[in-house]
Parts: sequence; structure tokens; C-alpha cells
Amino acid sequence: MIDFQANRFFTPPTDKGPLLGLDLKELTGGGACPSQYEGFTHDGLHVYCRYRGGMLSVSLASKPGAMAHKDGETIYKQHLGPPLDGYVSLAQVCHFAGLTINGELPALGVDDPTEGREKDLSGATSYYYASVDSTLGSAEKFLKVLCESDTVMVLQHDIDSHYRSLAPRICRSLTDLTETDVTVIFEQFPDKLFSEGTEELIRECLDGLLKIRIHFPGFKYPMRPYANQTASTLKTMFDLECEIAGQVDDCVHTHLTMDASYATDNPEQVGRVRWVNGLLDRFFPIRTVPCMKLISGEPVPDRDWLIASDPEIDHWIAAGEMRWRFVDILGLKTGDDVIGWRPR
Repeated sequence: MIDFQANRFFTPPTDKGPLLGLDLKELTGGGACPSQYEGFTHDGLHVYCRYRGGMLSVSLASKPGAMAHKDGETIYKQHLGPPLDGYVSLAQVCHFAGLTINGELPALGVDDPTEGREKDLSGATSYYYASVDSTLGSAEKFLKVLCESDTVMVLQHDIDSHYRSLAPRICRSLTDLTETDVTVIFEQFPDKLFSEGTEELIRECLDGLLKIRIHFPGFKYPMRPYANQTASTLKTMFDLECEIAGQVDDCVHTHLTMDASYATDNPEQVGRVRWVNGLLDRFFPIRTVPCMKLISGEPVPDRDWLIASDPEIDHWIAAGEMRWRFVDILGLKTGDDVIGWRPR
């Protein structure tokens, strides 16, 4: 099962593994999710570098004319970044894996505006990311506590008609929430700073502070059921009547995500991130959701899931015998193959 707490917090390793010490004739590329760089050694062997999900790999072709990712060997593979990270620069690939290009090591810290900004993967900065399925009601209860807290301030950047982010303003209540994203800071500034201060002054005050970003589309947009036909497929194929959370009008949900970066050796920042994570656990407790066959009710314990659970979704499921958190219809042959997950 997933270790939720371990996956939410990530500190890049200081030991990046053995350096390859490989000099290349050329290496170019870019992109994100994945970042991909390709080139050749001086003797004509194809090299392929790939970074996705925090994992960097370098493959080398077995012979000239062959493609490294099809007919080659993985000569470097290290988990360097957060689990959902998908961008590294060419310079980072070379520094971490031990590659040079015609004897030169590309300089770090030169951001390419068309690609992205280098994330600090030295180990000095740690990263936090959490995602839960949330109804609007549960997301509002969670944000209400933050908005009314004496410990933090909740800021929102309004977006103008040209999709530009405006200076932040304070959210003191749920009625102040009009955008999909808010930022939590652990400082209390006078209200007049945000109502009367210049953007430059506000940026100076916020610069260097720990910021926890929260994203939830339901704060701005109407929430609709997912366009998934699982229930109708089960009815057509096996005459099974069921309802699935997220696919019906009376139980809609979407992702609520939080992320932050913080100094690894700063116990105050570490503690603050863990405080917000503990608050998330309070509203979305982590629990095991049993798996069973829909028709017979036979348990399938090796498929049990560990999830951060929304109590409003659990309450909706408990109100009907054929209401489910998830249902799997992949690879079905008979109705008894259908498995689903629901809290006990």
C-alpha cells in the first residue's frame, strides 16, 4: 500500500550516485513531463536522457546506428526529485549524471524561459505535495479553518481579463474565495499592506517566506460529475445497478492539492508544513478502503486501497448498498469479475 506521509514529503538525496565521466559530442533537447535530451558520444553511440516522476535515467546505445532507448543499456538511474516532478535542465542532467559536452560542463542556474526554471535538487530544499479527492463542502471546511486562523494568513491572487495575476489580497472568510488558488503564509501583516501597499512593497514583504499553495477548482468553477460511463457499462453488460462517487450529481468531487518548498535544515519551516499536513489529515483522514466483488461481496484483500478519505463521500456511500468509491471494469469476462471499493 501507499505510504501517504512518505510520498508527501521529499528531500532530494545529496548523493546523486557515481558520476559517469562521459564526454559527449552533442546533447540537446528539453521539454517537461518528461524532460528528454538526446545526443551522441564521440564514437557515434546514441545517448538518451529522460527525467520524469523525479527519476533521471541515462541510456547508451549498444552500437552505432542503434537507438539508446530501444537497443541500449541504462547506465545511470537515480531518483533525484519529488514524485511528480517532470523538469530538469540540460545543465542539471550533466551535473548529476557526470556528463560533459566537448569537454565543457554547462552552467547551472541559467533558466530557459521557453522550458522552465531549475528546481533546487541539491538536498538543501525539501518539497511537499499532497492531493486528495474533495467535495466542495469538505474543501470549504478545510479552508475555513485556515482563513480564520490566528497562525496564518490566506492570500489570493485575483486574475484580470488578460489572465495576469494581480497583487494578493487577504481572504478572511470563504466568501472572499473567487479563484482556484490561494497561498498560505505564516505571518500576520496589517490589512492595509494589501489594500494600500504597492505591488513592489508587497513582494518585498512576502519574499523569502514559507508559502503553501492550495489549488481547488471548485472555489471558482461549478463542479460536475466525471464523464465516466462505468455505471452504464455495468448495467448494459451485466445488468448491475450501482452508483459511483464522482460520477453522479449528488456526490461530485475533484482534486484539492497542496504544495510547498522549504529549507531542509529549517525546523520552523518543517514544523509549519507538517502542521498544515496534520490539518489536512484531520479533514481527510487516511484510511484503508476494502476491495470486494460487487455481486458476491467476497473480499479481495490484496486489492485494498489506502486513501485520504473525504467524510462527505463516505457518508454518501454509506447511504446506499450499491454505492461505491471506485469500481474496476478493466478486463471483465463475467459479472463476478467486477470489483469495487467502499468503506465499511
